[in-house]
Amino acid sequence: MNTAAAKTLVWTAAAVLGAGLVAHVAWFLAHRVEFQAQVSRETMEQRLNDVREIPQRVQNVVGYDLVKRGVGRELDWSGKPPPPPAPPVEIESPTATKVRDPLDKYVTVRAVKVDAYDETLSDAFIKYKPDARVTLPPAVIDGTVIKRVGERLDGDILSQVKVVAILPDGVKFSFINDPQRPHEFVRPAEYPLGGVFRVLADGEAEPTPASTVNSIPRRTDNSPLAQTMQISPNRYRIGVEDAREINDRYTEIITEEVSTRRYRDPVTRQPAGIEVTTVKSGSIASRHGVQQGDVIKSINGHAVTSEAEAIQFVKQNKDNYDVWEVEVWNRGQTRTITYYPPKK
Repeated sequence: MNTAAAKTLVWTAAAVLGAGLVAHVAWFLAHRVEFQAQVSRETMEQRLNDVREIPQRVQNVVGYDLVKRGVGRELDWSGKPPPPPAPPVEIESPTATKVRDPLDKYVTVRAVKVDAYDETLSDAFIKYKPDARVTLPPAVIDGTVIKRVGERLDGDILSQVKVVAILPDGVKFSFINDPQRPHEFVRPAEYPLGGVFRVLADGEAEPTPASTVNSIPRRTDNSPLAQTMQISPNRYRIGVEDAREINDRYTEIITEEVSTRRYRDPVTRQPAGIEVTTVKSGSIASRHGVQQGDVIKSINGHAVTSEAEAIQFVKQNKDNYDVWEVEVWNRGQTRTITYYPPKK
């Protein structure tokens, strides 16, 4: 296209636009009176009523509960940190029988050891009476178990009874499946400490005449235990041979007898412990209270989130602790496994 043709096209377009603008101004001036006239309220209502109603559009949506179930966690776009997990709730067993009689019908408090600085380290030495119908491992000495604050008693009858306080003059218990029942206090048996006495089979004590003191058998064998002895359901006295085996075969034990993986909190998806996925039957780990499904939360109060972290903590502190306490969570219940060193 040459310059003359281009100029002709531009002038034509300008003329058309100019003519359209003049026509629009002329039409506006002709109808100016109508634009300035006020519209009555009745007319506005009539016009609004004449508007056709637009049908509501319905979309197929997925409920939030289904989304949460599909992705396996809560969705939160607020940027706020997640709330702390709720403490475990004591769940009443549907088959548990409520304890109707006083507790001293079922248990005897033989002694208490009170820690004035940390009540969680206090011990209650409890012996079950025949009415409790509790079967304990053969390794439990004299049928006496050690309980701490927060732990439950053993057996079907007493499984819903929990230790809530260990005091110098006795032990206080609560009843999980009977929350309206007041706490019950059981005092230790009183022994005549003024002289020599002996303990009978039923847990009672009787004074011993001085003439028979020399005839009372005394244990002279103070040699350390070779194999680990289970003191109570969650307490173990490590035997010297087991300690040596753990030290010599540590790598083999954690690779062949026990399988673990990092456990993540189902809500926050953050590392929250070490999960035991498999335990070989009859292994040294199973004989020391390790169970499949256990999640190791902490060792001596130190939180652990991986196997390497737990190993490093134990190696660095092997000379700092004689007693090791492992906090374990399994199926909504938390327990503490305590390991005492071999007797010397």
